[in-house]
Amino acid sequence: MASQISDDGMELEDVRDAGSILAEFNASPASIKKELRSAAAQLSTHGLMYSAKWSAEQVVGLGVVEGDDTTIITEKATNDPLTAQEQDAITLAKCYFDVREYRRVAHAL
Repeated sequence: MASQISDDGMELEDVRDAGSILAEFNASPASIKKELRSAAAQLSTHGLMYSAKWSAEQVVGLGVVEGDDTTIITEKATNDPLTAQEQDAITLAKCYFDVREYRRVAHAL
């Protein structure tokens, strides 16, 4: 990777694409999405609402990725089957509700 010198004399690295960064860490988008889902749940449990919101936004922002677990999740209260994408949208809406962003709740659902 080539370096460049900025106006103030500091070295700048070339910008790399996301694919090369993921390859460097041996992380698949599916595993990253799984970790972000877990982080959103744990952060929300510990009261870190803005961090949970960020994680939930990243999960929804990743969209459908190859190798993602898209099995149907059954909602306990209603026994209605939900896809993983629907569950992600509900998690994001809950995070928005927790930080009192009510218009974004309506948009997320």
